[in-house]
Amino acid sequence: MATSGLEMTQNSLRYNWTWDKVDQKLQQIMENIHKSCLEYSTDDNSYVNYVKSANIAGFCLGYRCNVGPRSSLE
Repeated sequence: MATSGLEMTQNSLRYNWTWDKVDQKLQQIMENIHKSCLEYSTDDNSYVNYVKSANIAGFCLGYRCNVGPRSSLE
């Protein structure tokens, strides 16, 4: 998904990124996903359920986008 998104961005904006630039952007995307998964991990131990955490993070992002930036899930 991220690779396709970067490709669409390059095509629509007429960018021509180098392989290193694309790799850097993908690394940043993966780091952000990891941070979100850690933030929304609900387990008390050191185990992170990435599927569950990514789903919660995606829901929260969608909720904030639809309801507004000032909204809170609490």
